[in-house]
Amino acid sequence: MPDMNNETVVAKIRKPGEAVFTTGLVVFSLVALWLSYGISGLASISAPGTLPLLASLVLVASSLVISRQVWAMPPPDEGQSFISLMTPIRWVNFFLLGMAYIFLLTYVGFVPATFLYLFASIVYLHRQGWLVAFFVSANSLAIVYMVFRLVFKVILPEGVLGL
Repeated sequence: MPDMNNETVVAKIRKPGEAVFTTGLVVFSLVALWLSYGISGLASISAPGTLPLLASLVLVASSLVISRQVWAMPPPDEGQSFISLMTPIRWVNFFLLGMAYIFLLTYVGFVPATFLYLFASIVYLHRQGWLVAFFVSANSLAIVYMVFRLVFKVILPEGVLGL
């Protein structure tokens, strides 16, 4: 068993963007406090703004404590950046796939665009082959179509090409 007196404590290093985020939390909580005070002020304990005022006070206090802790940490390493930390290539690719879906939805309609989106998403994320992706996409789309079009009578977008 390691000796507790001889262990060195390693300071947690702040992640890129963490200080800005916690500062944003403080600003957001102060705005919430100001808005909640504007509901009814401090008229009485049973006023409509009392609960929002108390909740925003807790929010301000907790955000200040968290922000103080984060700002006390050593800054991040020079090689790290907020953008590289928050945008792994898989997220970027999936975002682009979503943009392609929106574009396709306009031109080919709901059924083909959704099938292609589901198929490409499953192939990309699940990586278990084309056949599994095809059947999962087809079955999922069939269920969605039956529920929304046939049960709830929702008119699904047809697109410019009328598909």
